[in-house]
Amino acid sequence: MLAASPHLASSALTDLLLQWTFRRACFADAEAPRTRDAFDEAVDRGRARLHPCLDEIFADAAHWFTQARAVRRALEDPRTALLAEAAGESNDHLRRLLSASTLAATSWDWLRQLPRYLKAEERRWQRTAARGAEPPTLVAELRRWTDRHQFLEKQLRGELRWIPQLDELRHWIEEYRVSLYAQELKTLGAISAVRLEQRAAEIEAWIAR
Repeated sequence: MLAASPHLASSALTDLLLQWTFRRACFADAEAPRTRDAFDEAVDRGRARLHPCLDEIFADAAHWFTQARAVRRALEDPRTALLAEAAGESNDHLRRLLSASTLAATSWDWLRQLPRYLKAEERRWQRTAARGAEPPTLVAELRRWTDRHQFLEKQLRGELRWIPQLDELRHWIEEYRVSLYAQELKTLGAISAVRLEQRAAEIEAWIAR
């Protein structure tokens, strides 16, 4: 809870840990069965797995927040003091990545990628501190992608609609950040600004149809 406190209230963290534990124990991180009998059977099987699953998820979450603390410490390096705009973008990114709403809405297929995303952000600041600068155009580009995703999300929410491509766009923006700051961590697929633009344009076309 102490490690998570810069990002989550204790009640939100507890709720998330319990939701993830019950889902993994009963449904193995997949969707719940659609029929009553299958659902009840999965819940009965899951009772015996609650404690082991809680231990697994607790370990994963503790690792994320330990990594986030490493990013925050890198941001506190005196050598980054003159990079206020980039540091602000990074702090905003960290808050979004580890917010209760983001974590609750993210599947475990993507949550398993969180260590890479946090490590990429740490590498960003390790290297920026060593170089003493980050291109302002890069910070502006990252802000634009965040704003683009949030604008599309707002449009869909305003129309009470949702498509999985919107979540995919958010995750591929994270993969793009990995490609910018920590290529050695590899991305899940080919990624570039052009590919992100194509994905965003597809969502815009879907909204406009």
